[in-house]
Amino acid sequence: RRFLFKLLVPTFFGFLVAGRASGPSMIGYDADQPQTFLSGAEVEQAKSLAMGSAVTKGWKIVDSSGNRLLVRRALPPTADSAPGGTVEVQTDFFQRNEGVDVVVKASVISRGEKGEKNTDYTESYREPLNQSLYSLRRSWDENRSRIASATPPLPTKVAEPEGGDSQDALPGTQAE
Repeated sequence: RRFLFKLLVPTFFGFLVAGRASGPSMIGYDADQPQTFLSGAEVEQAKSLAMGSAVTKGWKIVDSSGNRLLVRRALPPTADSAPGGTVEVQTDFFQRNEGVDVVVKASVISRGEKGEKNTDYTESYREPLNQSLYSLRRSWDENRSRIASATPPLPTKVAEPEGGDSQDALPGTQAE
């Protein structure tokens, strides 16, 4: 009985922790937003692919910190939008054991007499957002081996100098 108990308890907690880390209970994850899954991807790979795609399509990268990418583009002047308005797309990347969930939402920022107004347009832009996500997934599927091999290694510790003072540095650089 003790052996069985010692075997089952750690296994149970392992499944519990793994399930919490990879399930939709992740902070900030919204299952109702347009999304796709990139099988076998890492966040940095998915984000790099999304950034390259956005830039080639005329988007300006506003923020790419953490697991988020924020891009903007000016709206063409029409009867429906105020002059000087911009569309902003926020992309969040959620790492799971099997790959990365990519979740997007869109908003329109318009300038008026009372300042900037930020309006959620995710539902209105759902179809174009889904098309962009499909294109991202297709690009990942077609280029994943090339992207994975092109991802640079993370910075490593430089060998400790004789003085005993070590510092972090990028490979191929010298610590000062």
